[in-house]
Amino acid sequence: MDMTGKGDIFIVTCAFSAMQNRYHRLLNLKASASQQELDAAFECKVLAAVEARRAQSYRGRGSASAPTKQLEELAAAYEALSLDCEARVSQRPQGTAVSQSQRRLVVPPTPMRSHGPSEGPRIGRGQHLAGRFSEGFLQKLFDILKRLSPEQRRMAIQEQLSQSQRLALEEWMIRRPAPKLSGHAQSGSGNSCSRPLGAHIWSCAADGGRFFAGVHLGRGLNAQSAGCHDLPSAVTALASLLRWRGKCLQVVRPAVCRGSTASSPMAPTLNQEAFACGVPEAFRSEDAAGLSSGRASQQKFFFQARLSFVKGFRLSGPMRSDAAAALSDWRRLGCDSGESLIPGAQLRRNGSPEAAAVRWAETWQAWASMWSERGKSQSDLEQTLARMEAKWRSACEQASTLMRGAQARAAMQLSRLLARKQLSQAACARTKK
Repeated sequence: MDMTGKGDIFIVTCAFSAMQNRYHRLLNLKASASQQELDAAFECKVLAAVEARRAQSYRGRGSASAPTKQLEELAAAYEALSLDCEARVSQRPQGTAVSQSQRRLVVPPTPMRSHGPSEGPRIGRGQHLAGRFSEGFLQKLFDILKRLSPEQRRMAIQEQLSQSQRLALEEWMIRRPAPKLSGHAQSGSGNSCSRPLGAHIWSCAADGGRFFAGVHLGRGLNAQSAGCHDLPSAVTALASLLRWRGKCLQVVRPAVCRGSTASSPMAPTLNQEAFACGVPEAFRSEDAAGLSSGRASQQKFFFQARLSFVKGFRLSGPMRSDAAAALSDWRRLGCDSGESLIPGAQLRRNGSPEAAAVRWAETWQAWASMWSERGKSQSDLEQTLARMEAKWRSACEQASTLMRGAQARAAMQLSRLLARKQLSQAACARTKK
């Protein structure tokens, strides 16, 4: 069978069209809506969501997470549709331009390399190898191997799997479909691909009741507005931040553009250098677009690097008015290498307690140095770090225990799976005789 990639493109395009339709319905907009109509609809929906949350809090009802989830859904819709509005405005006269979001998702077909007559088609040979083992067996084998440590996985593949099992698993992994990407998922830590990036509006009584808007740009870098005198101004600031974030994600997701299985646990998730270069570039691009469209904002924005190490606890850099300075803090804290502990007291996939301890020591030393440069006293820093150290150590011990238990169970499951397969193959061989 000829593999042209047209079927994959059709499936991805249909999925994206469904997502676009859902976004338009969420904001009550037509597909041809302009940026001005999108801005007005977004402001109206956000104001309604905030007012509903206030009414619920006055009556003592409602979950605090429900409005946050609603705001994140509105933010995701606004972010994606803003990119498409810009694409329609800037499209060239000849032909029909593909939207920016579609450019990110739709992958052009890759021509198959031709093989000589003696070689035979690789796809057919792979399917034949994988066909000797059931889909269920290969899926279970893959899932168990993922839960082992890198060293355990190498040993298991070399010593416990037969040559035919290794080849079949390899061919199955190559031809299996890529995991689904969920909208504006963040490619931060190993399990972050299913989480949407945050977007929030809040008020601060200690700051005169002013409103603030903030978004998580990804990988521990956050952006927020200065204090706004009223809620509509905060919504406008949030819209600016979302447009910036959308442009930033366009730059920093090269793996998605190539159709790679970047969300696979055995593949890298994000090009960190592209992220560091893409953040200031996205802000400059949005500022230029705002000036050309008469949408230039006088609002001031700030940036901050934050690294979570235990659920509810994080090391934060100073608030910066310059994105480049915040990115410098981001590198010093080691956010570009991921978190030493994922929130929830789980060690990072392919991590170890020893590696987590090294990361923790490097990170808190950088954090203390950063704040010492800003004038914080050494005694205050030592007290803060002592409290954080106790939390981190407890979480690391818990994570280590959980990880060792999970790896031991996975090793036992692997032995049982291979033993059952061996017995099944022996029974089949006797039946054939």
